[in-house]
Amino acid sequence: MNTVAFKMDAYEGFAETEGVIRDGKETVSIEYQTKDAIIGYFKSDLKTLHIPFGDINDILFDSNFFTAKLRIQLKSLQAAQDFPTTKGGEIHLPISRKNRKQAKNFASIVCLAISQYDMMKDLQEDLELL
Repeated sequence: MNTVAFKMDAYEGFAETEGVIRDGKETVSIEYQTKDAIIGYFKSDLKTLHIPFGDINDILFDSNFFTAKLRIQLKSLQAAQDFPTTKGGEIHLPISRKNRKQAKNFASIVCLAISQYDMMKDLQEDLELL
């Protein structure tokens, strides 16, 4: 199981969300907690979002000199409706400089796992037709 930490602004900068993203057998899970950015006293409960491989189009690692992020492209908006910063069917997770290599490896491993999942699903459908 691979994990990558992230931290991002939420709700137009009035809150901050911290968490980890991890891969599972057939899902990507995002555990996160949101707290207010003013004094940091008010915190949400720890939440977990499970996204099945079947709901993910692609997972990408984008980086340049200043920023890095994991982008999860979803097939359905419903898959991440409760996540604070879902935009246009994508989840963007900012990654710190120290976690860049880990995030790049995570994206590669999950893309491979999604491909294998899709191939097995297609194979099962073909076998059912026989």
